[in-house]
Amino acid sequence: MADAGLPLQKALYALLTEMLAPIPVYDDVPPDTPTTYVTIGDVVSGDDGDKTAQGQEHVAAIFVWSKGGTRGREAVKTVLASIHDALHEQEAALEIEGHTTVMVICEASDSVRGADPALWQGIARYRILTESV
Repeated sequence: MADAGLPLQKALYALLTEMLAPIPVYDDVPPDTPTTYVTIGDVVSGDDGDKTAQGQEHVAAIFVWSKGGTRGREAVKTVLASIHDALHEQEAALEIEGHTTVMVICEASDSVRGADPALWQGIARYRILTESV
């Protein structure tokens, strides 16, 4: 079975970059990047195949970062909502090379104040099921 982890990461990056523009999406944030921006965190993968299909289950963490006090929190929540619209139950939109996207579900999302009182962090976790083609 071909692992879908890296192709999934690439597909998430491509979709979110397109859907969230002009908000940047990063895997590795450049120094001195102004907020608001999105990062794709870890994608934890495990076997979810059966006798008829080779599948994997993934949990992807997506982070949103914004400064600006209450405006930072508002920005985080707005971007989290846009990510939800782009991913939740939108299996056809997530094109993963060598794999079929079977399910995309938002498990949870939240926003919290960072170590810097002006910085807000949002996190969303998505459960994604894939099958090899």
